[in-house]
Amino acid sequence: MMWERDGALPEVIQDAWRKAGAMGNLGNVAAALGMLMHTLHDWGKKRFGNVVMEINKSRSRLEELMA
Repeated sequence: MMWERDGALPEVIQDAWRKAGAMGNLGNVAAALGMLMHTLHDWGKKRFGNVVMEINKSRSRLEELMA
């Protein structure tokens, strides 16, 4: 995915992991991973927008141009 190449990704992950705090058991680790997923989802939407929607719009436009 394109966000894997973004230079800000490591910092986003580190910040989210740091905010999760101490993880003394697997329940805390699972909660921290859930928070990380949510953080990455929000960051990706803000950073890149809705990529699937943009691809679909571009495909539709290309089909119009080719017709």
